[in-house]
Amino acid sequence: MDPIIHDYLQCITANHAATNYEPDMPTLANRLGQQYRRHDYSFYDPTNRTVYVRHDATAQEARADAAHELTHAIGMTGHPSYEQVIRHYHASVPNIEAHLEALTEHGADRLLMPDALVTAITRHCGLTARAIWELSRFANVTINDALRRIVHANPDTRIGGFYSTGGYVQAAHTLNWWMPFWIGDRIPEPHLLLEHGATTYRVPGKPRHLLGLVVINDYEAA
Repeated sequence: MDPIIHDYLQCITANHAATNYEPDMPTLANRLGQQYRRHDYSFYDPTNRTVYVRHDATAQEARADAAHELTHAIGMTGHPSYEQVIRHYHASVPNIEAHLEALTEHGADRLLMPDALVTAITRHCGLTARAIWELSRFANVTINDALRRIVHANPDTRIGGFYSTGGYVQAAHTLNWWMPFWIGDRIPEPHLLLEHGATTYRVPGKPRHLLGLVVINDYEAA
């Protein structure tokens, strides 16, 4: 992993640890020295250190939006801030704004789904598709957020995962591996997936909703 990104994510984890991993987003905002307000849309205002979360968000969406904006707040803190450092050292990235948003998304995942929770669930379930579902339940996050967190939990793993409905992929994430099907594609038959080491899990109460996780092998990043 890029050392700047590694340090940035570690900074987010350290800020969360200083609050004893507070799970309630309004309380977490307060403990991080920020205000929490509802608004017509979600954004972070650094001038008054306020996280705004849209009124019409569901409980899961409000948690995710708050975590995202709090990650922006952490990234803008300091002189220079991590955002400034990333803008400087990653200036060659084709779309720096999209790059920063993607990093913020991963940072927010650390606030919503701390390492200890991810570790506990994968120890119980193994690195399997079921772990995605259990993480989404325990952290009160969407399946897509839990899928992304599981896939990116260990930067030295070759892994890919998907969430499908009616046989078509709705969400997919991969790390250190090219997955042969993607969002919008029809997934292979389950028995073909299993031949390639995939685990699958039917979402309870939703028989047409399938989670899949493919772990290739242990992988040492170059």
